[in-house]
Amino acid sequence: MLSKKPTLVLLAPALMILIAFLVAPMLIVANESVREFVPGRVGASEGALVTVANYTELLNPVYATYFLQTYLIASLSALLAILVSFPVANYVARHMGSVGRRISISALIGLMFLSSTVRIYAIQLTFGSVSGIGSFIQYFGYSTNSNVYVYMNVFAGLLHYQIPLSILIISGAIMNLSPRYMEAAQSLGASRCEAHFNVTIPLCVDLH
Repeated sequence: MLSKKPTLVLLAPALMILIAFLVAPMLIVANESVREFVPGRVGASEGALVTVANYTELLNPVYATYFLQTYLIASLSALLAILVSFPVANYVARHMGSVGRRISISALIGLMFLSSTVRIYAIQLTFGSVSGIGSFIQYFGYSTNSNVYVYMNVFAGLLHYQIPLSILIISGAIMNLSPRYMEAAQSLGASRCEAHFNVTIPLCVDLH
């Protein structure tokens, strides 16, 4: 039986990093959340009173609207990401060679780790007020401060992250399916589209 002491020694550096960069900041945020908020300051003032007012404000109906909008936008963007990603994932899993598949998966993983700053600049250059899409929206009378423009940028930011993740997940599920299921469905008279909807998609859902 292995001694626990060497194991703890090996885990110590990772645990120290975890405590320093995850646990400690969360404890600081938890402490700040029960301190009296002072407008214009970052963090509570020294000797600030302990209060639960910051949490009771969440009972304000306006926050319910914000939460509802957040969940609605997130749900719609996730659904759109899945719809866009499935054909791409199917092509990567079924029609690409091993080299092309590896390159595609590596590129998708790279997109997952893309800097947030790069993402923001890319979205601004694509959908900003001076871009072609921004000018197109303004042509129809929507300003860059309108809800339509803001929601479009939020959707673009979410899809920029969700689509690569969705392709990776779905392509993995498709690769785990035997292509014989599709072949059997088509041999029984189903079209390629019908086989995808009635065989591939239900089996991918069952795998998860």
